[in-house]
Parts: sequence; C-alpha cells; structure tokens
Amino acid sequence: MKCEYNDGLKIDYSGSLTVRKGNEIRGVFARKDSIPAEFKDVLDKAARNNNCAEIRTIVQEITRTECGKVCLH
Repeated sequence: MKCEYNDGLKIDYSGSLTVRKGNEIRGVFARKDSIPAEFKDVLDKAARNNNCAEIRTIVQEITRTECGKVCLH
C-alpha cells in the first residue's frame, strides 16, 4: 500500500517499508523480516483497511523509538 500526504511524506508498505519526505535523500527502509512483529501486525491491519492515517501514526511511532531508524534495515 502506498500513501502520500500533503506535507510531502510518502510511505510504501508492500511487505517491506519505505518512508521518505519530499525530495530528501535520507529516509527509512525496512525489509519485511526486520519489522518488529508488534508493528508489523498493526501495519498489516491498517493496509488491509486502506487506512493511510493509521499507517502514518504507526510509522511515526516506529521512527520515533530509540531503535527505529537504527535497528530497521
């Protein structure tokens, strides 16, 4: 599922997770097997429901955690 937001944030969750904002070079990429199970379950549910607002909330929580940008590969 791909979601684009008015502030330039783009999220692609198609098993793996890619997050970018506007034309910024840096972003977050997480392979399917590196997403913690508790986040993956919620992301899967939001994707099944086509709920981009929920996906954004989850992604913000993942990237806000101490492990977020460092531990997701």
